[in-house]
Amino acid sequence: MGIRAHARLRHLCTGLLSLCLAAPVAAVWETSPRVRDLDYGSVLYPFYQQEHFAAITRLMVVQSRGPIPHHEYEARLLLGGLKLTYGLHDRAETLFRQLLGPEVPAAIRNRAWFHLGRIQYQKGLHEQAEASLQRMEGELGPALAGERQLLLALNRMARDDFAGAAAALRPWRGSRERADYGDFNLAVALIQGGDREAGLALLDRLGRARATDAESLALRDRANVAAAEALLRADEHARARALLDRVRLDGPYSGRALLWSGWASTELGDPRRALVPWTRLQGHADTDPAAQEALLAVPYAYLELGEQTRAAAWFETAVNTLDARRAELRKAMAEIERGEMVVGLILRENLRSAAGRAPLPAQGYLVDLLAGHRFQEVFQNYLDLHALQRNLAHWAGSIDSFDDMLQAQEALYARRLPETRARLETLDLRTPNERRAELAARFARAEQEGDAWALASIQEQRRRQRLQAVEERLSRLPDDDPEVVELRQRQALLQGLVHWEVQTDFAPRLWEARKGLLAVDAQLAELASRRRSLQEAEQHALTRFQGFAGRIEAQRAQIARLQPRVDATLAAHEQHLQAMALEALQAHLHTLDDRVLRARYTLARIYEAQETLGQPERSP
Repeated sequence: MGIRAHARLRHLCTGLLSLCLAAPVAAVWETSPRVRDLDYGSVLYPFYQQEHFAAITRLMVVQSRGPIPHHEYEARLLLGGLKLTYGLHDRAETLFRQLLGPEVPAAIRNRAWFHLGRIQYQKGLHEQAEASLQRMEGELGPALAGERQLLLALNRMARDDFAGAAAALRPWRGSRERADYGDFNLAVALIQGGDREAGLALLDRLGRARATDAESLALRDRANVAAAEALLRADEHARARALLDRVRLDGPYSGRALLWSGWASTELGDPRRALVPWTRLQGHADTDPAAQEALLAVPYAYLELGEQTRAAAWFETAVNTLDARRAELRKAMAEIERGEMVVGLILRENLRSAAGRAPLPAQGYLVDLLAGHRFQEVFQNYLDLHALQRNLAHWAGSIDSFDDMLQAQEALYARRLPETRARLETLDLRTPNERRAELAARFARAEQEGDAWALASIQEQRRRQRLQAVEERLSRLPDDDPEVVELRQRQALLQGLVHWEVQTDFAPRLWEARKGLLAVDAQLAELASRRRSLQEAEQHALTRFQGFAGRIEAQRAQIARLQPRVDATLAAHEQHLQAMALEALQAHLHTLDDRVLRARYTLARIYEAQETLGQPERSP
C-alpha cells in the first residue's frame, strides 16, 4: 500500500508550482487621466464598457478622418491592443512596431515594447521576447513595472533559467497590493532552481500572512499547498501535512489539501488519521476529482488497518457512486454533441444574475476547462463571431432603408428641379455685365479727358444746370444795370465754387469708382460661380444618385458574401468548443473507468480472501 500511495501522491502533485500573474494584462492599457479630444473619448466609452467591437469600429472611423491631435499615439496603441484581443497578433505587432520611434513618448513606447514581448513570448520566441522587454526604459508605472517583471520571469522559466527568473523578480517594482504575487512567483523560481529552503521560507510567510479578501485568502491557501507539494516531492510528509492543515476547508484548494493530507498520513504510517480528511471529502461535490479519489482512498485505509469488511462496503459504495458519475458523463456528452453546452454558455454570458443561470452539462467536470486560457480564447472568438453574425443580420435587414432614403431624395430633387431651373434663368448676367462695361468705359473716358463732371453727383449736376440757366437769363438783361452786374458777379462766383469742388474731388472720386468696379467684379464673379455650381449640380445630380445606389448595392453584396463565411466559421468554432469539452469529459470518463476497475479488482480480492478464510461472501 505504501508504494501505491506514494506513486499516486507523485501523480497528484502537479500544477501548483507554476507562475501566477499578478493582475490582468489590461492594466497596461492605462490612458491619460485627462481626455482632450472628444473623438477619443467616444472611443474610450465603449472600450471601458467591454464592448470591444464597437470600440475598434469607432476608433477606425475616427482615424479615417485624420490624426487625433492630443491622443494619436495612445489611439494607435489602443488599436493594437484591440486587435490583439481578437487574436490578430501580426496586425497588432505591426501597429506596436510603429510606436517604437524616438518621436513617440517614452510611456507609449514602453507599453508597445511590453506588448511586443508578450506576443513574442506567446509565439515561443523567448530570445526576442527577452530583448523586447529589456528595451523598456525610464520610469515605469507600478502596474506596467510589475507586469514586466512577471513576464520576464515567465519567459526565463520557459527556458529553464530559474536563476534569471528569480533575479527578474528581485526587487519587486510593482504595486504594493501585488507584492505577494511577486513573492509567490519568486518562491516558485527559487524552488525550481534548486534553492528549495529559500523558496519554502517565502511560501511559509505567504501562508501565514493576514488575509481579509477572497483574493488574498486564495493566494494564502495556494502558497500553503504549493509549499506542501514541494515537501511531498521531497518525502517530507510531516512538514507537508502541517502546511496542508492551514488550508481553509471552504476554499478552492480544500479538496486537494484534504486528499494530500490523507496521503501524507498514510506515508507516515497513520492510516487512521488519514481517514479524517478523506471522510470529510465525502461532503464535497461528487464531480470533485479529489472527492472521487477519496472514495477509493478510504477503503484502502481500512485495508491498511485490517478492516476488510468495512473496506469492502466502502469499495461497493465507491463503485456505485462512480458508476452513477459515468452515466452522468455519458449523458452530458450526448447533450454536448447536440449543442446544448454552447447554447448554455451563451445564455450564461448574457445573463447578469447567477440565479438565472441554468447548469451546464457536466459543469462540475468542466470547471478547469472553462476557466482555461485555450477554451476562453476560442469561446471569446465564438462570442465575437456571434455578435458579428447579429450585426450582419441587422444590416442585411436595414440596408433597404438606404434605398428608401435615396429614392426619397431623388423624388425631392425632381420636385424642386423646375423651380430651381426657373430661378436660374432669372440670373441673366448679360445686363449686369453690359452695365459694368458702360461704367468702366465712362470712367476711363473721364480719366483720359480729365472730365471731372463725368463723376459729379446728381445734386452737383443739377446745381450746375441751375447756375447755367441763371447765367443765360442774366445775359439777356441790360449790361448797364448795376444790380444785373452784381447778380452776374455772384452767379460767376457760385459757378466757380461748384466747378472748383468738382475738380478738387475728381481724383478721389476716380479712385472710389475704380474701387467700386472691383467690388462689382467680385460680386459678378461670385454670381457666375453660383450659377455654374447650380448648373453643375443639376448635371451631376443623376450621377451622384447612381453612385450612392452603386455603393448601397456593393454593401448589400458584401454582406451577402460575409454572412455564409461568418456562419461557417461560427459553426467551426462551435464544433471546436464541443470537441474540447468532449475531450475533457472523455478524459474524466477514462479516469472513472480506471477507478471503477481498480475498486472492483480490489473488491474481488477482498471477497476472494474472505472466501478463503470462510468469512461471509458479502459485507453487510
